[in-house]
Amino acid sequence: VQRDIDIAFVNELAIILPQMGLDVEEVLEAASSKWSFHRHAPGIGVGGHCIPVDPYYYIDASKKLGVPSLLGPVAREINEAMPHLSARTILRSIDGVAEARALILGFSYKPEVGDTRMTPVLQLATDMHRAGVEIVIWDPHVEPDEFPDWAVVVEDPYASKEVHIVVLTTAHSACLNLDWRKLLETCPTRNLFDGRRALDKRKMESMGWIYSGVGLPR
Repeated sequence: VQRDIDIAFVNELAIILPQMGLDVEEVLEAASSKWSFHRHAPGIGVGGHCIPVDPYYYIDASKKLGVPSLLGPVAREINEAMPHLSARTILRSIDGVAEARALILGFSYKPEVGDTRMTPVLQLATDMHRAGVEIVIWDPHVEPDEFPDWAVVVEDPYASKEVHIVVLTTAHSACLNLDWRKLLETCPTRNLFDGRRALDKRKMESMGWIYSGVGLPR
């Protein structure tokens, strides 16, 4: 529950600070200069078998005791909203593109594992799919039968020769260490959305990417 609340706070900052013209990552970096600051990372949402599930036991128990939790439900609301909010941001960046195609990098809920339980990537991809975007997914850690049947699953992230946005959703080292110049050749619109803020914005922009991400002002 505490982790859920902590993550919800930085996700809330990722929603509010861009409205002030501030990059959430720059604010968190500044806050990290204080020795007692405990940093969490904003992103497209949380997954796994514990954080999205276990807080509801606490929330339910508090209701039964007649002292309902105030923080628990709000944290869940914020974190569950992040895939939807991220999908809307991505869809705005490719608005007007006919027969848009998106390459999603990563499907598991956290780096370096193939665990897809409660992965927020599924909700984000579903929202985009329902909006008419063709979804192409690459995740070298996930077994083929774990992906939704409406997605195009590829073994080579460079295989799609025309995608309109690349979306980093899981910060696998395999994703972060891609040949981003080569990948740019597959994306004529040059749109990149960093759903984990795991990439170097300046480096990506110097290559020619139009970089956007969670908690970044437009």
